[in-house]
Amino acid sequence: MELHAPESRVVVTGLGIVSSVGIGVEQFWSSLLEGRCGIGPITRFDSEGFTCRIASEVHEFDPTEFMDPKEVRRNDRFTHFALAASKLAMDDGGFDPARFADVAQDPQVKMIEIKLSQGAKPGHGGMLPGSKVTKEIAEARNVKMGEDCLSPPGHSTFSTPIEMLEWAGSLREKSGGKPVGIKLCVGQPHEVFAIAKAMLET
Repeated sequence: MELHAPESRVVVTGLGIVSSVGIGVEQFWSSLLEGRCGIGPITRFDSEGFTCRIASEVHEFDPTEFMDPKEVRRNDRFTHFALAASKLAMDDGGFDPARFADVAQDPQVKMIEIKLSQGAKPGHGGMLPGSKVTKEIAEARNVKMGEDCLSPPGHSTFSTPIEMLEWAGSLREKSGGKPVGIKLCVGQPHEVFAIAKAMLET
């Protein structure tokens, strides 16, 4: 009897690496080309008494480069790594203002919507099944027709409510004055308050 793994497609929108031989794609790749080894004696805790005293630790990593100092104190180191890798991946994915302006000028585009923390609903963020990726959608989203399209789990162009609203303003300008809306799934009340405060300040 033959077993076949289910066929699946993955869309890589950006690369983010936090490793023992480099932070970020460039540093990591350079280390690989140089044959650099990231394994060494354990320094994060006392390894005396353990059979293995070596590990591949991440050094020269400053979590405050990727998140607010308060959030650093509230979260564990593995969370710092995850958030840093996510931000690096989003930055690597990039946002093309010129292409956005070109697509947004299409008469069929009536408004711009910034989506935050959306679930995997077909056509509304998350995974858009390949069966729903028509020729028109493929051209608009710059993906291949008939293939699953994964919306990134974050935005690389902003990290604070004020930056988001400033970006929304630039989208309105680049789209020729079309309305820009924000759609979000509320996790904590303070998230809404932060956006409202940013609206008042901007």
